[in-house]
Amino acid sequence: MNDKKTTELEKYIEKYKYEKMFDGEHINSQKFPECIVLKKHQVGDIFYDYHHHDIYEILYIVSGKVLYGIENKKYVLETGDLVLISPSILHKLLEVIENPCERMIITFPERYIKKFCTERTDLLKVFKLMNTSHFYKVSFNNIYKKRFEEILQILINTLFVDEYGTDVIFDSAFVQMMVLINKEYIQTKPTYQDYTSENKIVTLASQYIMMHLHEKIIIDDIAKYVNLSASRLQHIFKIETGISMVKYINKKRLIHSKELLRNGQNVIEIYQRCGFQDYTSFFRAFKKEYDLTPKTYQQQYKEFIKTQISKKRENKE
Repeated sequence: MNDKKTTELEKYIEKYKYEKMFDGEHINSQKFPECIVLKKHQVGDIFYDYHHHDIYEILYIVSGKVLYGIENKKYVLETGDLVLISPSILHKLLEVIENPCERMIITFPERYIKKFCTERTDLLKVFKLMNTSHFYKVSFNNIYKKRFEEILQILINTLFVDEYGTDVIFDSAFVQMMVLINKEYIQTKPTYQDYTSENKIVTLASQYIMMHLHEKIIIDDIAKYVNLSASRLQHIFKIETGISMVKYINKKRLIHSKELLRNGQNVIEIYQRCGFQDYTSFFRAFKKEYDLTPKTYQQQYKEFIKTQISKKRENKE
């Protein structure tokens, strides 16, 4: 893979961040491939806080060990482990436990992977299963690990190579990768083995938050729900997730607001459906998180949809 192109891509992502992209459209408009493979060694400062994307992400640990937070759980990831993250799922690299730490990050929009799905083979199945089970980790055995890394190498070698057939080779390798991941996850049926009493408390608290996202949420009410004091609950939540409960609630509200904005809901009414006390507080929180106003986000998304429809019509003609 061309190192210059990789550096350009990392700088591009750092500048715009995924939250401002609609299904990877900004990346595509900059003539980068829809599916991107990045090799990372340093933690970096691109995403220093819990964040979410409008695209899919796969993180694979080539060497070293990290602590990774996804929604309300922490995962220790070692060589051969990977996590799969759907759009709107909060996540963050919390700590590099063991160096040297090499990680591969693969990102792609839904429209890219859907090109290869069939009635018999839904390549997004593993993401759907993870979103239902709330367990996002896959650990490869030696045979699958070797095959997976061989496929990764093909993706790396062909990503920025403009030669006859390389696009087909890249797409073929991507499909093989997704089939491999789906098979491993479905066959092993992994479960979260380390459910401590603290994990269960955080899960219950998160469930309460999602059920009452449209309302004013009081920490004391959540504490009563899980039968703990408010201070104890907030301490456990922060320790277990790496994010404060107040910040978690706010980020979940904003994620929901984006969904409503994309569905064409009235901008003024959305703050009420997301539990914000008034439009001003919603406006400020949205602008701070995504670096654009709710109305601008909605307008840009409408333009994005129009562009996609036009492209489909052109392709048919």
